[in-house]
Amino acid sequence: MPETKKQETKKQDKWETETVTIPLTSEKTDDVYVSLGGVGEYQIKRGVPVQVPKPIADIINQSIEMETDILRRRIKMQEQLQEHKTELS
Repeated sequence: MPETKKQETKKQDKWETETVTIPLTSEKTDDVYVSLGGVGEYQIKRGVPVQVPKPIADIINQSIEMETDILRRRIKMQEQLQEHKTELS
């Protein structure tokens, strides 16, 4: 039996909330959709601080950390490539 909005609100009330801000960049300006069964669905505007249940905040923060790690690795690889090119010159 599908849950009603009232029942979903009761589920959301059991979670502590946390403020998150998804970075707004020149490449990424679109809203972000985050969903977790038993917690809820959220469409979040980038660059705007919002209060969300902690499990949703955890997903967002993990995603931000992963994107940051990927960017750091990309920068490191570009630096290594540049050093290699300089050595060959």
